[in-house]
Amino acid sequence: MQLAFQSAKAESAVIMGQKSGGATQAATENTQQQRLEQFKAKTTSQINQLQSQIQALNAKIPKTPASKRADLISQRDTRGLEGDINRLAQTIPEVIAPSTTDPAE
Repeated sequence: MQLAFQSAKAESAVIMGQKSGGATQAATENTQQQRLEQFKAKTTSQINQLQSQIQALNAKIPKTPASKRADLISQRDTRGLEGDINRLAQTIPEVIAPSTTDPAE
């Protein structure tokens, strides 16, 4: 009878260990998901800002004297490249996101 109780206690400890390990893993996945969501929101915001700047430059170009148009076109093209890079980064955030390792994990 005593061995049965010892076995039950040991099994209980194993089950509790599995449950707490699962909770830790779920918390880690949740934290990673939150980081990805924050990165996505930040990247989306940057893309929207760049698109607004490009639209503003596109509106200025026809109204600008020919001698200064080249500068505006260059600025617009540079912003367009940044936008392309940011859109590409948004498709692969897990590669671009900075690696943060928590020693407690």
